[in-house]
Amino acid sequence: ETTWRLALSRKFQARNVRVRGSIASGFKAPTANQLFVNSVTSFGPFTGNPNLQPEKSRGWEAGLDKGFGNGRTTAGVTYFENRIDDLITFNSTFTSNENRDNVKIRGLELYVQSEITSRVNASIDAAFIRSVDEVKDENLLRRPLRKASASLDYMPVADTVVTVEAVYTGPRYDIDAVNFARIRRGGYTIINLATS
Repeated sequence: ETTWRLALSRKFQARNVRVRGSIASGFKAPTANQLFVNSVTSFGPFTGNPNLQPEKSRGWEAGLDKGFGNGRTTAGVTYFENRIDDLITFNSTFTSNENRDNVKIRGLELYVQSEITSRVNASIDAAFIRSVDEVKDENLLRRPLRKASASLDYMPVADTVVTVEAVYTGPRYDIDAVNFARIRRGGYTIINLATS
């Protein structure tokens, strides 16, 4: 299978602005597990589906980045859309896999990153995502509607960086494990601390 991608960007130096965009195609073959597995899960027996078709996708994005304060701070926005045919996913009873046609994923991403001092860098980003099965007119399962993160890097001494990061994953739709009803799960936040 042949896939392709075309990306272009243009920087307007006088205004410290970069405009960018891309368009691409994608392909994902089903795994051997998705095709042939035969196991028992908490939902009961699970069997592969040898009739699965490969996923094919096409998408585009457009964005803008703007520098402030002699380039020490940058902010940007990106809008994207992806259309997937034959998306490989679980069936409604979690007993096998199936293909879904006409899936559309679109969203808006925002970010700000800044070199506050020579020892401190900070960044914030957020994404608002809509993943829809257009045949059933419903959101895809287990795909968050919102995501965000904030991080702070501090260099106490040369060659040492301490990073604190908060990652928020927003609400998403899922299936109740007991009665298989469609439910909306709440979001959660993870705090990471790292040093290098």
